[in-house]
Amino acid sequence: MTSCACSPTIGNRTARQRWNKCAKTIPARYCELIAKIVPKEMLIASDRTPRPNEPQTSRDIANMLLLSAGITEPDDSDREKALEAYDAMNIRLDEIAAEKGLH
Repeated sequence: MTSCACSPTIGNRTARQRWNKCAKTIPARYCELIAKIVPKEMLIASDRTPRPNEPQTSRDIANMLLLSAGITEPDDSDREKALEAYDAMNIRLDEIAAEKGLH
């Protein structure tokens, strides 16, 4: 029987070394093990943690969208139009996904 990096008995390596090796060599197994030992609520919460470079508010989203179109000094009207366009795009993307049977 062969052991993998996720096995609890690998010489005298520390647990952290085994986990790190498992994460690099067998990521699917690593995720499976993490899912078994970390409460689901913690995994969901960590996935929702704000990221520093991502927009946090609708105003941030609008500013990001407008900046990507070259508008560096938007006013509230510009932001409102950008958010309407963003909503319309997301609705259309959901429709496309539904056509493919994904929603």
